[in-house]
Amino acid sequence: MVLRDGQMRGGDSFFFAYGSYTAADGKWKGEVTNEEHSPTYGERPVWERKVVTIGFTGTYTDQTAEGDGMALAGKQSIRFRSKLRLQVAD
Repeated sequence: MVLRDGQMRGGDSFFFAYGSYTAADGKWKGEVTNEEHSPTYGERPVWERKVVTIGFTGTYTDQTAEGDGMALAGKQSIRFRSKLRLQVAD
């Protein structure tokens, strides 16, 4: 995941993600959308062929960010937790 100037971009072999966030005083919040770009053929049935939106809130430091949120996959709600670590600084 790449975070820069309030925008989020990321992905993997099957999905891409994009969203936005705001941050101040060690707290952040935002929304990220996850979409399938290549068929998963049943390997990730909750996510496949769905546009999944995740709203989150959390905390951050100069080196890490954590967030808790809720993913909405169709009619199913899924709790979500992420931990990010700075890999490359500007």
